[in-house]
Amino acid sequence: MEKLSQPQKIYQRYKIVDISIEYNKLWNQGIPAVSVITPVYNRPNELVRCINSVKNQTFHDFEYIIVNDGSTDNLDTIIKPFMNTVDFAVMYIKKKNGGVHTARNAGIRHARGKLIAMIDSDDEFLPNALKIFIETWNNIPDKEQYAEIKAMCIDQNGVRITPNLPPNINALPMQQRWKIIKTQYPGEQIGFRVAEILKKNTWPEPEGITFVNEDIVWKRIHKKYKTFFIKDVVRIYHTETDISYTKQNGINKNQLVKNKAFNACYMLNEPDIYLSGTSEYLKMMLYYCILDRILKKWRNANIPIKLSGKKNRLLYTLFYIPALILASTYIKKKL
Repeated sequence: MEKLSQPQKIYQRYKIVDISIEYNKLWNQGIPAVSVITPVYNRPNELVRCINSVKNQTFHDFEYIIVNDGSTDNLDTIIKPFMNTVDFAVMYIKKKNGGVHTARNAGIRHARGKLIAMIDSDDEFLPNALKIFIETWNNIPDKEQYAEIKAMCIDQNGVRITPNLPPNINALPMQQRWKIIKTQYPGEQIGFRVAEILKKNTWPEPEGITFVNEDIVWKRIHKKYKTFFIKDVVRIYHTETDISYTKQNGINKNQLVKNKAFNACYMLNEPDIYLSGTSEYLKMMLYYCILDRILKKWRNANIPIKLSGKKNRLLYTLFYIPALILASTYIKKKL
């Protein structure tokens, strides 16, 4: 077996509370332009595929942060040899299991690049992904108005998930851009984002909640900043291994309802950011009230968030009876 040279060896390790961090020698050799972050829970075979796609990038001015969210599989046997042999900076964070939102936050907190690309452990970057992202970013006028670039994906069979975008998409007002994307061009995309903005808009980490909706962050950012859309395909989105953190962790029904109730309540407390119009607001309120009644029937209503504002509390009272009936029906039929 070939002996590793000293600069290649993992050179620092420390532990803070429930987080241990290791990084290779290259971590201290300058600040990169881009930070790539992969949160992972198990999926050893898929992780190998993912990290190799990062290794094969044609753009080289980046660091790679892998966050192990309390995996039960021994991912050290994959990640540590990888750290020792690549020619770019790698940080390996190990933490207790808290959900993908906590893993992403950990990566964002330690990222040093001005721009961040996140790639899930079961997906792949195409070789020119970072090169396309950085060249696009460098050519965007009025960068201070933008928080992200959105690029397209293909599946594992090479089939484009999102059709070609209209050529004038970035000349349209932002609200119109999003309307076109959501109604005419739905499908998986991938973002390349400004680190400073992400660091100021991380996901909440409430005690006892194992999944926080991605939109908690994305919709808040979209309220203040623009998104630049490109037609380039930069990611392979693997549908054959599309297993969420929730399914991987074998989450129970009680926890699932708690998670959904938290997310609904969070959005109801800031409807101007998260809910578009009265209809969506009323549907979300009824949805939350049903979830709340289900938890109370289970005598397990310890959601670490409360409805705020007179309007929310009034509607909660008005929806009490219909929510009670619907919750009882749901429990009988579904649970």
